[in-house]
Amino acid sequence: MTLDFFAKTSGTWINVLAVALGTSLGLLLKHRLPVRMQRIITQGVALITLFIGFSMTGSLTQVKAGRVDGVVLGLLTMVLGGLLGEWWQIGAKLESLVAGVLAQALPDPSTDPQILLITGVGGLMILGTGINLLELTQVRVASFLPALGLAPFLYQVAKFVG
Repeated sequence: MTLDFFAKTSGTWINVLAVALGTSLGLLLKHRLPVRMQRIITQGVALITLFIGFSMTGSLTQVKAGRVDGVVLGLLTMVLGGLLGEWWQIGAKLESLVAGVLAQALPDPSTDPQILLITGVGGLMILGTGINLLELTQVRVASFLPALGLAPFLYQVAKFVG
């Protein structure tokens, strides 16, 4: 079975459109929303970012090169890459950066995706609590409680829309 270009890249195009739409909405609404609303949106995005980061770092444990563990390889890569980046002054040369994150399929389709979604959202709230405990910033975790109820509803809407 041969896939055409769009079938192979549709996830990327959807991400590009989502980022463009989100950015446009953000620019349109930024000055119209109270600061506390802007902050809660930013915190929600930060929690998703942390989640994606934590999820992605788990792949290091699946790597082994000879006797060298993937976590050690990751550490070496970060140290060497960071040194090179500073040496090449990459940060000073970049004017803008646009990144998209590809969603990954659920690893076990036999489990209830709505429960997985609620669990994930709850996990994000737990991360927020952890951030509060670290006193990095004050995430108003209680403000995200409605997300637990919205998760199955939005799942059904997304499933219906296709």
